Amino acid sequence: MAGLPTIRPYPSFNADDDAKELNQAMKGIGTDEKKIISILANRSASQRKQIASRYLALYGKNLKDALKSELSGNFEVVVLASLQEVPEMKASALRKAMKGAGTDERVLFQVISVASNHEIQQIKQAYKERECVYILARCKKDVASETSGDFKRILIAILQAQRDESGYIDHNKVEVDADTLYKCGEGRLGTEESMFTQIFASSSFHHIKEIAKVYTAKYKKTLNDAIKKETSGNYREVLVSIVSYAEDHIELYAKWIHDSMVGMGTRDDDLIRLILSRSEIDLEDIKQAYQRMTKKLLTNAIQSETSGDYKRMLIAIVEGGY
Repeated sequence: MAGLPTIRPYPSFNADDDAKELNQAMKGIGTDEKKIISILANRSASQRKQIASRYLALYGKNLKDALKSELSGNFEVVVLASLQEVPEMKASALRKAMKGAGTDERVLFQVISVASNHEIQQIKQAYKERECVYILARCKKDVASETSGDFKRILIAILQAQRDESGYIDHNKVEVDADTLYKCGEGRLGTEESMFTQIFASSSFHHIKEIAKVYTAKYKKTLNDAIKKETSGNYREVLVSIVSYAEDHIELYAKWIHDSMVGMGTRDDDLIRLILSRSEIDLEDIKQAYQRMTKKLLTNAIQSETSGDYKRMLIAIVEGGY
């Protein structure tokens, strides 16, 4: 079933008019941030791309560069991100996560672990050739001591974009895989991670959902509880994310958005990426799941965790409408 977005194509769209209004909003002393929000938060990604193209044609300069010179902080980040198509946004997130000393593993498993084959190919395409190689090379390094190489191995396996997406469910194979996961995990001393990697990196999400059902019925424990017991660190997070996505991807995105705003400080880059990337797909559904999960409106959470024009831009995207 198709999800409910919050952002839809603006019905009275005129790229030239929007480009001119954005230019006017940046002219003279000061910037009309409200005008920028009213336009960019209420256009689809495709429409924003057309606006940027017309802006370049009309004024001979790049819209992103013009906005960057006028804006700052997280408001600048969310506005510039809104001008990217989703694959480019995710590629940028991966690039930033692996830049400099250390790696932000959370971004890696959020972006890569639940991506379809087509999404992975799109993300790779968003990189220059050398940057694609850079992703694979960087993933091959031990990103954290507790992963013991399993984290990098499952990411590299998923990046091959060979997940079964046929939609066919072989119930005999489901039974076999559920038994295999038990025998390689709870049913033995130590864990045979290679079998977990093989099944979770190559099986369809529908297949994994069925495995989870069979596992619980046969072994009286949820598959995710078994994974949490038998694995650790970032590898565990990838496996849990895959199962959670297979069982209810809306709930998973609601959880990730919640996670970005709890604890010390807000993970603004995660919050921006998650909201923008789902805004034209199922953000309305995610809002409802968020409220069920936290007993709080997503807009209220954003209101308390962010501020200024950054807050206003996010809320406009989450609320939707024109």
